Amino acid sequence: MLRFLWFFGLNILFIGFAAAQPIDLDTADTTKTATVKTPKILFDFNQPTLDSATAWTVFTDQTMGGASQAEVNILPLNVPNGGMADFVGELSLDNGGGIAAIISPMLTDTLQQYKGLTIKLKGDGRSYILSLQPDIISAVPQHLEYKFKTVANEWQEVKIPFSAMYMSFFDTLIANKKINLSHVHYLSIINAYQEGSFDLKIDEVSLF
Repeated sequence: MLRFLWFFGLNILFIGFAAAQPIDLDTADTTKTATVKTPKILFDFNQPTLDSATAWTVFTDQTMGGASQAEVNILPLNVPNGGMADFVGELSLDNGGGIAAIISPMLTDTLQQYKGLTIKLKGDGRSYILSLQPDIISAVPQHLEYKFKTVANEWQEVKIPFSAMYMSFFDTLIANKKINLSHVHYLSIINAYQEGSFDLKIDEVSLF
């Protein structure tokens, strides 16, 4: 059953998950007409800047009365196992909770000229959700989402074509709805409804 919990500022944003088939993107200006471009790094935690690293926002269900805890630590290169972002916490299902997420700063690159995203990460064996949304404060909370599985204690490159993502609106899958990738301005990585400790390390997020 789909559920949603997302509150940022004075606005409620959806981050639910559904097991769904991929949905076609808008043919006018998305991946179906994307030109082949050189891969571009969006966020490089080996060379963190104020915009790409420290400006990431943490969200938990505590805003809605839950008990989950989470933080994102930017580990510099001069410390052991540094040069990465560490999304870590404890997910609780108490009080109807079970959500923790990190939200990027506003994207300055347009996505429709690319085919998808690659995330270099080291996981904990859990599944996570990548979500793309048009705005951090949105009256029309439509999101592109993709669920991926991590391998515990192993570095992976998770490649996510935009065409493999699905679209949702609050707790409803939008089967025939299309989205313009030029309207996407934020991405988030979500741990949803998996009780217990979690630890996801992210080295780099890039476009291909």
